[in-house]
Amino acid sequence: MMNTKLLLLTPALLLSACATPTDDPTKGGLLGGIHGLGGAYDQRIEARERNLDALKQAQKNTQDQQQDLRQEHTRTKTEHDILNKKVTTLTTSINKLEASIKKTKANTTKKQQQKAKLSKRATQLRGEAKALKVSLSAAQNNDQELARLRSEEARLSKEIKALQEDMYLLEL
Repeated sequence: MMNTKLLLLTPALLLSACATPTDDPTKGGLLGGIHGLGGAYDQRIEARERNLDALKQAQKNTQDQQQDLRQEHTRTKTEHDILNKKVTTLTTSINKLEASIKKTKANTTKKQQQKAKLSKRATQLRGEAKALKVSLSAAQNNDQELARLRSEEARLSKEIKALQEDMYLLEL
């Protein structure tokens, strides 16, 4: 009876011993488990550690990029705020200039023509300053647009100074 049981169990043991070993010790039966406990287990650990290191490096890179973007945003916002203040100052200068033009007495035809010309140019500059203010609101995070608006502000500033000089000459 014992021999019969042994004969019946022998093929089952042989079949389980012939199972293909895998790297996973939880699969593949006894032989697969023994194989998986060797170097394959260590290889899986090393592979996972390399993967973890790669993920940590990617996370660090992402954090560095985020910091760079925050700094860039802060710089751009500061530039935007400065330019916005300059445009407000230009608008105030235009208002003062228009008030001065209205007060100026033009007793000759030539001076009346110059006064009308100055008044028209002041109105144009007011429109350009208003358009600049609108463009500035739309270009908060666009460096190229902010650079263009900076140069536009500088041009308007020069024109206002020239208009102020012309106004001074008209008053003489």
